[in-house]
Amino acid sequence: MGTVDVLGGPSQRRILKKSKAPRLVVPLPADGEDHVHLALEPYGHLQLWTQSLDLVPVLGTGLSSVGGFVFRHIGGPVTIQVGKRGGGRAFRIHALSTELTTGDEVLAAEGEAVMTGGLPGPGLYLVGATAAQWRITLVP
Repeated sequence: MGTVDVLGGPSQRRILKKSKAPRLVVPLPADGEDHVHLALEPYGHLQLWTQSLDLVPVLGTGLSSVGGFVFRHIGGPVTIQVGKRGGGRAFRIHALSTELTTGDEVLAAEGEAVMTGGLPGPGLYLVGATAAQWRITLVP
């Protein structure tokens, strides 16, 4: 993919190093500026897009995807079941703070797995560190 750096302001940092993941999701906190300035050094195919927090998918009864993902949970504490297929790196779900920084790890697994865990309550959550197919389902 290449490298991507956020330039200027409190969010200045490298957000992407060379990666084989099919998609990476990198939440960027708002810094009060009208624009996000990026420096790109692509290697091969690279696509970037932004998404408003208002459009982040809601968990509902379940979600599935491949690779990194951000979702919103709008209810109270719930039990979830996560299935991960294929190889790739470890599967992790982290809570995101209101500043979009990575918070507590909610669930983690290595390899192909089915696991049960809990979401502590409403908020944004980041599925990261995987290139695999996964599915999250609410447990009644």
